[in-house]
Order: sequence, then C-alpha cells, then structure tokens
Amino acid sequence: MRTHRCPEKREEVCLVELSPVLEHEAGRQRHEKDAGLVIFNETQGVLDRILGHQQVIEKQLKAVHYKVESQIKKLLALMEQKVNIVSEQISLQVAINALYCSLEVKSVSKYGTIHSQFEKLGSRYFYIETNVRMDWFSAASTCRGMGGHLATPKDEDELHVLRQKLDSKWYWLDISDLAKKDEYISLVSGEIAPFLKWNEGEPNKNPDTHCIYIYAGHYYKYFCNEKNTSFAKPKMPRIIIITTSEVIIRML
Repeated sequence: MRTHRCPEKREEVCLVELSPVLEHEAGRQRHEKDAGLVIFNETQGVLDRILGHQQVIEKQLKAVHYKVESQIKKLLALMEQKVNIVSEQISLQVAINALYCSLEVKSVSKYGTIHSQFEKLGSRYFYIETNVRMDWFSAASTCRGMGGHLATPKDEDELHVLRQKLDSKWYWLDISDLAKKDEYISLVSGEIAPFLKWNEGEPNKNPDTHCIYIYAGHYYKYFCNEKNTSFAKPKMPRIIIITTSEVIIRML
C-alpha cells in the first residue's frame, strides 16, 4: 500500500490511498446484492408454490362444481318426471270421475217429481245451494241425488234472471272440457254448450283447469277438484215439463 507523507504546512492538502475503502464498499454491495437475490429467489419459490396450490384448488373446485351441477340437473329431471307422473295421475283421476259422472247421469230416471227446495226462475226450476261447498264431481253427484243436474244458463236472458238470485260467490256449472281440451261440453247432454259468457282473459290456458264456474255473471275455468257451491236443475216428468230445471252449488 502506498502511503503519502502529509505536508507540514497547513496550506497543503493531505492525500491518502482510497483503493481499500472502495474495495470494501464494493464488497459490501456485492454481499447485499447476493443476499437480495437469495431473498428474491426464496420469495419467488414461495409464490410459485402458492400459485401451484391455487391452480390445484381451482381444478378441484371446477371438478366439484361440475359434479354438483350434474347432480342438480339429474335431480331437476327426476323432479320434473315425478311432477309429470303426478299430473298424469291427477288427469287420469279427473277423467275417471268425469266418466263416472257421465254414467251416473245416464242412469238417473227421466221421470220424477220436483224437489221441494226448487223454485221457478223464468221458465225452469232451480235450487241454489248457499252453504255446502264441494268439488265439481261431488256437486254433480249431489244434484243427481236431488233428481237434477248442475245448471247451465241456456241464454243471456236466463243468465240475467239467475244472476239476480246469486250472491257474490262462485257457482259450478254443468260445463267442462274434460273430454277434449277447449271443447266445452254439457255433462248432462253430452253436447257442446250452446251459451258461454266468458270473463275477459277466459278461458285460461292452464292445462289442469277443466271445469266451469260462474261469478258475477261471467264464466271462468278452474280446477275440477276445488270446492265450490252449486245450483241444480231437477229432471222433470216428460209429460208435464217442457223445459228442464237446475241445481246450483256454490264454490269457495
């Protein structure tokens, strides 16, 4: 190492050898750089491992999601199948009830007397049930038990007369499309209903509604198994009666 003699006079500058200092500083910086690289590499390794775990977890989640989604689709398909089966069973039961009612109508005697509870409204006799509520099939059966059948106004004039006697409730009519969708047949005659007074939006498009009720002078299509009240029309002896009479049973 070179050394320099410091001048004796104050005005002169004293120079020293700087190489060792610079080498020491350079070594320190290299050491810090190497340490930084080590830390960086370790950190990068940790990040790489985290990323790897994350990718594995994402794959597992996708697999679980796919499996759950597949199971949900199968469950929904099974539920839809069961709903269809139940719907078909209900439709079959409704059809059986309709057939039973039709056979009962044909078996009722065409000769009889007017039930004491019937009153003449216009040209026909009617009984209006205001308390007991029943479904369409039970209502039809009840009317037959009284010697009559569910009523259906034959025209606008008779509808007007009946409306004056009915309170603000729903009443079953003798009409349904149980035999053929959207073909409205009288249960007692087996013929297409000659007079229909639909409310706005009726007949509705619900595939499970088949039986007709009257409310506030207008017709609605509803579920046959729901309970209503009704009005009934008694079968009259042929020799003295020109027109028939009816039974009216109210809905809920």
